[in-house]
Amino acid sequence: MKQSDSRNPRRLFWDWLRPSADANQPNEGDLPPVAFRPHTYSDDVRQAHLRDLENRLGRHDTHRTRTRRLRTWTLAAAASLLLLLSTAGYWWAYLRPLHYTTGNGETLALQLPDGTRVTLNANSTLRVSDDETPDQPREVWLTGEAFFAVTKQPRQGEKSRFIVHTQDLDVEVLGTEFNVRQRGEKTQVVLEEGKIKLQLHDAPVDTLMLAPGDLVDYSGGAKDVRRERVMPEQYRAWTEGQLIFTNQTLQEVAERIRETYGLPVDVDPSIADLRLTGTVPAHTLEELINALETVAEVDIVRRQGTLQVQPIP
Repeated sequence: MKQSDSRNPRRLFWDWLRPSADANQPNEGDLPPVAFRPHTYSDDVRQAHLRDLENRLGRHDTHRTRTRRLRTWTLAAAASLLLLLSTAGYWWAYLRPLHYTTGNGETLALQLPDGTRVTLNANSTLRVSDDETPDQPREVWLTGEAFFAVTKQPRQGEKSRFIVHTQDLDVEVLGTEFNVRQRGEKTQVVLEEGKIKLQLHDAPVDTLMLAPGDLVDYSGGAKDVRRERVMPEQYRAWTEGQLIFTNQTLQEVAERIRETYGLPVDVDPSIADLRLTGTVPAHTLEELINALETVAEVDIVRRQGTLQVQPIP
């Protein structure tokens, strides 16, 4: 067949696929014949191709198997590690010593694992023993001031004892309510209910038994022991946001403010021995200052982080 621009086989093919209203429709016989070149492979070549294909498939399966095994081992190791960390975290949280701290003007009400209720005053620290064995007493270590309502335990050897340790003495109780105040070089214990035994450190008399209403002041450094009868409610009033003063000097009141709120207090010498008796609110420092200004008829101002107590001009 003679080829021309209008009868080019490629042109005819595309015209046949995309018929146009203006173009002549070609017949199937107008297309040039198409022939395929035969290809033959020897048996050796075919066997070589088959072996290559089998090797490739084997390597793929081996890689998948190794990947699957590695993934399974990784998941198992991660699960074991998570279980180990969870168990360790649980025992650390359960067995670690309990530690409580308050800052300036803060109080904290808490309940110990044995049910004992404690109210921790400002600038105080309480550490609770983590020893839960039956042959050991319940023990806490106090720096600062706290009121205890100890839960009485059934007699189970040493576990029925509850001991509060301070730098000057140890307070041993069975089930009672009392206040312990350790500030500076002195520890004060006031018993409100029940019975307690004091173990004084390096004192001429190392053991004292207290009855409700007893107050004991002890300084380990000076080896000085003072005991008197008091109204216990006065010494736990701080747990209810109050301070009760009974014939206390303004200088003693200023010391209480410093202990509770962490502020130095300067009292004018002319009024330092002024004595106060009464109850004042003490939920906040501002509330306490306003009450003291009214009760003591003084002027209290704050200058450069210091409270200055002065007579009213």
